[in-house]
Amino acid sequence: MKDTKLKLGGREKLDLSTKLLYLWLCELFAMTVARFTLSRMGFNEGYVRSVTLFLVASVPMIIFFINMHRLDSKKYIPFFVMYFFIIIAILLSILLNPDLWYYFDRKNYGFDRILQPNCALYAFLFFSLQDDPEKLLKHLSIYAFFDFVFLIFVELMPALSRGYWIDIDPKGREIHLAYSLSFGYMIMFPTVVFIYLFIKKKKLYFLALAIGGLWCVLTQGNRGALIIPIVFIGLMLISYMIGKDSVSKKTLKIASIFISMGIVWMYSQTLLDQALKLVKKYGISSRNIEMLISGNMSNDNGREVIWNTVINAINNGGPFGYGVLGDRPFVSPIHYVGYSHNLFLEMTVSLGIIGMAICVYIVLDAVRMIFLCKVTAWRELYIIFFSVSFQLMLSMSFWYVWEFWAAAAIAFKYKSLKKKGAVEQPEQTTAARPVTPAVMKRMPRRA
Repeated sequence: MKDTKLKLGGREKLDLSTKLLYLWLCELFAMTVARFTLSRMGFNEGYVRSVTLFLVASVPMIIFFINMHRLDSKKYIPFFVMYFFIIIAILLSILLNPDLWYYFDRKNYGFDRILQPNCALYAFLFFSLQDDPEKLLKHLSIYAFFDFVFLIFVELMPALSRGYWIDIDPKGREIHLAYSLSFGYMIMFPTVVFIYLFIKKKKLYFLALAIGGLWCVLTQGNRGALIIPIVFIGLMLISYMIGKDSVSKKTLKIASIFISMGIVWMYSQTLLDQALKLVKKYGISSRNIEMLISGNMSNDNGREVIWNTVINAINNGGPFGYGVLGDRPFVSPIHYVGYSHNLFLEMTVSLGIIGMAICVYIVLDAVRMIFLCKVTAWRELYIIFFSVSFQLMLSMSFWYVWEFWAAAAIAFKYKSLKKKGAVEQPEQTTAARPVTPAVMKRMPRRA
């Protein structure tokens, strides 16, 4: 039976699928509180801490299983089918390559970061339950605000108070840095949502929040995160042009965009120099600003060594790769985290030709959703998640980025609804509508 909306006192309340999504998204806050509380109680490690955190992480799934009879099974069965194949792939990987067990068992990088119920993979389930893109955009906007506040108070302010960020070096040792490799990526989701809201609603406070997020990344984050808003704005321009305008108007807009980009490119160095002088004048500095000034912003920071190592492993491996987490044995000697810092390389080295096929599917899915999806809300939802998950071209592992799985869920959901004919098609504009006798009869007559 399909989930229904509950009402109380004449006011419409959240439906079950939306409540489940909120519960899962808010696990970030709940897990932080749980870790802090356990540490204060002296449970810094051990069985009690592990079990307690697992139970807290499991709350959304427990509630899901209790209420799954109220949901349409067609909404969640695809997730469990995918989950089944992932488990099979993991078991076969360990069976055929026993050395991988070490990497699955690694704390913060193995099973507890892949299969625990608060992990990125489960975003596919909770986003697949959603049917209304407009409503989903609304609730994501609310969550983005709380996520932004959370990151400012729980991540940024303590680091500013200490005077440094705590991270690990390539050997896995704790180090203190003037910037955070992960903070920039974490704050990019709410920042992209704020940029989107400003584009759609033209409210200055959304612009202020977006600028605040970008400033946090520029002064406290990593370089890779800065490419995300560029990708997002570029894709939103494409989305805007895919609207209801005539071909001539679209051509004019495309030409205007390219001319504007050309002008900015011609004077980019002058504009950048003036902006950096202004920033330095007020005594503001960061790793990203210093790299912009020195012209070293495009340095690969060791990624080329990692990528070449993984490419060599692919060339020397079998047709089906080394198994799930198959890149870890090759990358870990170079960097403690062990992942390939590139989605396509990680897929290919892990699953071989199957991974390559998945990569091709991801690209085709992106083309279909960005260029061929005619429903604006679904298209722009996908663009938000796709842009944030673009970090996978330069860093992280797809197992750890929930926006990647959310984008996959949005694409899958749109395709499923379209097959059933349940997707609302955009209305045809009056200019494009043929003037038939029936239409003429409905036209108001002049007095």
